[in-house]
Amino acid sequence: MYRCKGSKVLVGRKLLISLLMALLLAPVSGQASVWEVKVAIANVRTAPAVDAALVTQLSRGEQVELLDREGAWMQVQLAQGTRAWVHQGGFSQVAAASKLQREVMRLSSFSDASGPVRLHGTTEKMELFLPLAETRKIEDSTLSLRMVNSIALQAQRSFMVVRFNETTLAQVPFDPNQPISDARVRLPAELWRGGFNKLTLEVTQHYTDRCEDAMAPELWTELDLHHSRLELTHRPVDRSLTLSDLSSLFSPGVGGYSQALMITAPATEAEAGRGSVYSEALPLAAQALALRRQYASLELQHSTWLVEGPEYEQRTAGLDADQLVDAFPYLAEKDTAPFHVLLGTREELKAVLPETQLAVIEGPHLELQEMAGIRNAQGELLIPGGIRLLISGNTEAEVLDAARLLTEMDDRLNPVPQITLLGRELNNEALPRASGQFLHPGKSYSFAALGAGTTSFQNMGQNRLRVNLPLPANYYAVESDHVELKLDFGYGAGMGAGAVMNVHLNGEYVHGLLLNQPNGTAYRGYRIQLPVRKMTPGLNTLDFDITLRPELVIGECAGIPGTHLVFQILGSSSVTLPKAGAVAIQPDLALFGATGFPYISPTAKSSTEILLASEALTGSALTLVGRMAQSAQAPLEQIELHVGLDHQPSGHALLLGTPELLPLDLFREWNAALGRTQTWPYQALNDLRDGVQSGFGLSRDKADGSGEVLRGRIHQQGQLGDLGVMAAFRNPYANQTATLTLVTAQTEDLLQQRLLNLTDAALWSQLRGDLLVWRDTPEGVVSMQVASRYALGEHSPWMKLRMTLSHNPWFWLGGVLLFLVLASLLAVRLLRQRKAVMEQA
Repeated sequence: MYRCKGSKVLVGRKLLISLLMALLLAPVSGQASVWEVKVAIANVRTAPAVDAALVTQLSRGEQVELLDREGAWMQVQLAQGTRAWVHQGGFSQVAAASKLQREVMRLSSFSDASGPVRLHGTTEKMELFLPLAETRKIEDSTLSLRMVNSIALQAQRSFMVVRFNETTLAQVPFDPNQPISDARVRLPAELWRGGFNKLTLEVTQHYTDRCEDAMAPELWTELDLHHSRLELTHRPVDRSLTLSDLSSLFSPGVGGYSQALMITAPATEAEAGRGSVYSEALPLAAQALALRRQYASLELQHSTWLVEGPEYEQRTAGLDADQLVDAFPYLAEKDTAPFHVLLGTREELKAVLPETQLAVIEGPHLELQEMAGIRNAQGELLIPGGIRLLISGNTEAEVLDAARLLTEMDDRLNPVPQITLLGRELNNEALPRASGQFLHPGKSYSFAALGAGTTSFQNMGQNRLRVNLPLPANYYAVESDHVELKLDFGYGAGMGAGAVMNVHLNGEYVHGLLLNQPNGTAYRGYRIQLPVRKMTPGLNTLDFDITLRPELVIGECAGIPGTHLVFQILGSSSVTLPKAGAVAIQPDLALFGATGFPYISPTAKSSTEILLASEALTGSALTLVGRMAQSAQAPLEQIELHVGLDHQPSGHALLLGTPELLPLDLFREWNAALGRTQTWPYQALNDLRDGVQSGFGLSRDKADGSGEVLRGRIHQQGQLGDLGVMAAFRNPYANQTATLTLVTAQTEDLLQQRLLNLTDAALWSQLRGDLLVWRDTPEGVVSMQVASRYALGEHSPWMKLRMTLSHNPWFWLGGVLLFLVLASLLAVRLLRQRKAVMEQA
């Protein structure tokens, strides 16, 4: 517990401050100072300077909340909690602030296609699913579409139908004389629901009144998703929040938080190092929030609470116990955030929480609270408010248990504001959580179990069914093995020429079937064998592309509409994986980005140490770990944060620091160096075409070695500039084989920004090789493979023999030839012995 020391002079000063605060707090308002964009486009930057990096752009009418000022610059809070800087010249203050939030989102943010999408034929539709956090309520929404249509279309018979949650809202006509057009459609607020909302854009297109080819090239309309926008106004729901709302609060859709603040106790001078609340419970809690964010990145920040000092004294002076219960006086003004997590033991929390709240902490404890901030009449923030998640316990071990519970619990089953853990049972503590997210070798799975239940397609056109096959990161099978599909499917009568089923694995064609039975047919257990070498560790996609075409009819303008066509694939279809070993080739940043391996393993729990050059990098480390958990869809369970680079990790490790602080011996086994001087394996000096190798032939010639393969590197003195660098290589400090991943930039501020850039989906998806260099945009990313490769996993002689023979089939040929030679020699010897016996007889 921290106590504030005082004197008579200080007591008098406190009384004076109390009187002043009482006057300021007389017209207390829980509302913020809200400003609205009054120009067409307003730039939002990372710092109060015109040359600062651009965060985003706001359109006229969007609102922001004022947090702080610096001259003509305003620090504001955007939708979803992001903080940034804007120039006051493009904004005007709103007279009465409210809880309403306005957002303008591009349609491309809800689709895999970022640019134009072309709709062909007489009729075709596009479906988008718009996620809405269940803790938000839509007040108003407008859809703005930008499109280009063919000039050959008939104006009276060509149009686009806009449906929202299966309700038709508009029919937008196409004008061949004005092919470039914009349309605005209001989406009624009462049609929105929490979760995913279905937006359907369906075109009907004609170019003639008779004898029309349904797939004529003249029939097309192009939607520009990048410039099509969704304008939303929403507010919080009118009810108290519970723990069941956690997933909604961090929804990847509209109204979900993209930022959270993690608060722990400040370190004391007596502590030799941070306790397990900081080193273990904190990263677990961060991963729990990131997993609720699903596929969207979550920016995590870290700070310690205020316990004493002039800022805390001034902000709490004049406030009684009831007011302190309803606010967060321990947060500094720079830490203002709509959502924060408070971690600490009951004893530590005595410094910041009243006894009434501490009394309910009787074990591993989780509690969600919503509180309003306290502002004065001028709108200045005195004590920040927002939503707080309390993670606590009587001991550090109980806080760790509470954080672990947060990663495991199903929010839907906890419609209460607080819970206390009583016990935990698990049949196998050694089995990691990630094992439940991947398919297991040697087992069979139905399509229904993989999320692809019975699916039917009707009417003429092209259709696709996708089945996801997530393989373990260390799935290592014999190349001669096959993945077996047993399909249960059927199709109706009346199929014509061009009706086919094509099967693609990871975008590669593997099988086709002509649907040519005139009366239709049904298959049960239709077998397709897929070479296992076409599978990759991590997520694999199995696509069934079904093209339905009616029979051809002879005669002028004769045709069949194709509404009778039907194809059905049952959820009882199955996929069987061959048995495999648990081996992965390292280092591999692509595998790291897709599955979190080797830090998150699907077969065994492995401890990971995260080394930070300073405590200021804690938030960046939590953001990175959260992104890793999202990739694996499971948390990194055994993790420990260390502040300071003097600690030498003994296993898998992550290291964050600036070049001048990196240990000198860190790069002794790597073909590059990023310390006070740099060693770069420039591409001009290296023939990297042999980077893809199979089996256990993993070693690469070193740069200074002899051989016919070109190898070289340059030693130089300089700085990294504005680059961010990630490198993975063998841990030089570990006794056993382990991987160390380094993330560095020239300064700590730049390192934090580059890590935030890296966790964005556009950059994260470009992780390749073992060396990655990037800036603040997805363009210009440089990746290469420079380190010697090694294997992680099983090392039994039998496993190594199987893999070696599988990846080197000529060894089999050599073995067969050797066997034949030995058999021939033996036969000759036996014949000679037989001949000698016969001659003696």
